[in-house]
Amino acid sequence: MSTESKAKRVERQARLTLKNCKAQKIDDGGGFLTALGGVTSLAKAAEVTGLVAMAVERIEPWRDEGLVEHEIKTLLSQRLYLGACGHTDALDCSLFKDDPGLKSVLGLEPDGPSLPSQSTHTRMENSMSEDSLNKLEELPLEYFLSRHEHEPRELTIYFDGSAIRTYGSQQNSIYRGGKKYSQTQYFPLLAATKEGHLLLAKLRSGNVSDATSLAEITKLVEAILERWPHVKLTIVMDAGFNEPHLLDFLEEKKVNYVVGYPATSSIKSNFKDTIKAAEEGFKKEFGEPKFKGKAGEKAWQKEHTRLRALPADERKEAEKAMNSRFTRWMYGAEHQGNNWEGSRTVIVRIDCSDKGTDIRCVSTNMTGHSAQAIYEDYYCNRATIEFTIKENKSHCRVPLSCMEYSANRFRFVLQSLIYILMDELRCLLPRAKKAPTLATLRNQILLIPAQIFAYARHIHWRLSSVHPASALLINLNKKLQARTA
Repeated sequence: MSTESKAKRVERQARLTLKNCKAQKIDDGGGFLTALGGVTSLAKAAEVTGLVAMAVERIEPWRDEGLVEHEIKTLLSQRLYLGACGHTDALDCSLFKDDPGLKSVLGLEPDGPSLPSQSTHTRMENSMSEDSLNKLEELPLEYFLSRHEHEPRELTIYFDGSAIRTYGSQQNSIYRGGKKYSQTQYFPLLAATKEGHLLLAKLRSGNVSDATSLAEITKLVEAILERWPHVKLTIVMDAGFNEPHLLDFLEEKKVNYVVGYPATSSIKSNFKDTIKAAEEGFKKEFGEPKFKGKAGEKAWQKEHTRLRALPADERKEAEKAMNSRFTRWMYGAEHQGNNWEGSRTVIVRIDCSDKGTDIRCVSTNMTGHSAQAIYEDYYCNRATIEFTIKENKSHCRVPLSCMEYSANRFRFVLQSLIYILMDELRCLLPRAKKAPTLATLRNQILLIPAQIFAYARHIHWRLSSVHPASALLINLNKKLQARTA
């Protein structure tokens, strides 16, 4: 080795001394290494499911395809795979444009040309036509329908709006006041099944309300009923969606619904006997509530502070005893809402505890179920959509930081596709008592370091033999390959 090459080698080394350890030497001579060992599963899942191909079909070319280096499929796949691995910004495409693992699953040699950089992806974001965006927003539902060979007997769908805070002057990003928001934001609409499969993710301006979602919900319901005319469809929404025209539409289509309804003064008046009976029932069993009213709030805070100071075992027993002082009443009856032309069934849930009486209501057209079953088995399971939204926003979040609204719409579509792709992988994992979160999937399986060897006929990925998830990733790839066969 020449003196010059030795000098360069020394420049690319670092030496550390640690107490009670051997001397540490660090260099970059390890060959083709990647931190994205799980990208092989992502690429195979995208191929098996056809998700990327379906998305590409919906994008109108904005360039002369004969003069470009990278196809739309490459651009889209790069964003989805990196996004699933936690690198969701367009800037990350520049950071990982020479990653040998990512290049290998996108059809390039590990030491071949670089992948598209941030500037190329930014041009793609800003070049999406309105027609392309509309078709891409319909993709989650179309993908879900295509994954079922046979019409299911029943299907429950949860709708909810979600605020996404923005920072800057993004188009259609609008300030929304009130205790709940008080921020500049977008307010997208999402829909998911009770199993957590995403059906709709549509970005909307920041000042819209759930009550204005008639067009989106109508379109989704009609598409499902057109494909599956005999399915028993149930729609579950919170009180923000309780709008007469929407309920009329669902009743016309013979779709079951369970929609939150505010505990108005008319509700309390019409159900006053039931509410009184519930309160008397609590007093008969437990006595007067301990923390009712303004004075009770101060007493509750004092008691809460006292419990927190107790040892863990004593605190657990004390909280158990406190929570046991609780009764729940359910009552369903016909009620004439202020904006309704006729009466509808309203279920009133009355919870009595030491903190007083809490009243929640839902309106429904469901029959053949008890009031308790409708409220607890359907309405309370709205936690499904809330969990889906949380995972979508936390673990698949693509920053909506573009100036143009159309570019942010495209980014939000990318976010939903990342979620769908990761959810497909999650469904293939062995399940214990509950499915792993997307964070667990990413951190324990997708982000496995791998060494890559390029041969004439194949690419060899070598995982660490001591990594706890290496065997799991290998088995996951075997399952995906079996689906190809």
